[in-house]
Amino acid sequence: MDTGKARRRFDAARFTAQPETLYEPKYRLRRHPKNNKILYNLTYKYPGELWSAITEARAADLKKKIAARGLAKQSWLKIARMLGLSVHAPSYVENAVATTGKTYDEDETAEVQRTSGGVNYHFENSQPTVNAIGGEEALQAAMDGRTLFFVNNIERGVFEDLGQAAKKYPGVKVG
Repeated sequence: MDTGKARRRFDAARFTAQPETLYEPKYRLRRHPKNNKILYNLTYKYPGELWSAITEARAADLKKKIAARGLAKQSWLKIARMLGLSVHAPSYVENAVATTGKTYDEDETAEVQRTSGGVNYHFENSQPTVNAIGGEEALQAAMDGRTLFFVNNIERGVFEDLGQAAKKYPGVKVG
């Protein structure tokens, strides 16, 4: 999610769900909390103290959401590093933090097995954000796209020889 999109959604929101402990009115009102949250219509006028509390809570939520962007990418970055790959990532990926504040340090595993017939890579990514957004399909699409790009370049004769192709694709060895 890019920050501009998150801010536009934030600005366009008509409702917000906030904890029922956010505001204690002077006079007890009939409230119907759901999951210990109260739904506030942002087009209504609320007392100044409540409006300030809503505004502060929403700003804190937005800040957490923006800080969490890149969390799924961060998990793939961890796997790449476990595999010994040198990968540059933007700071928002390096510094991503879950909205809950929880760290997911043990949700990724990676293993390299070298044999006389080649190299096998085994990795798992069980980071919740990745699984929520269909990470397996995204990874497969990325690998298929990269492979197709390589094959198309070879078919079009982009490279004069295999040595030149190996220079463009780190990890490809000509022997």
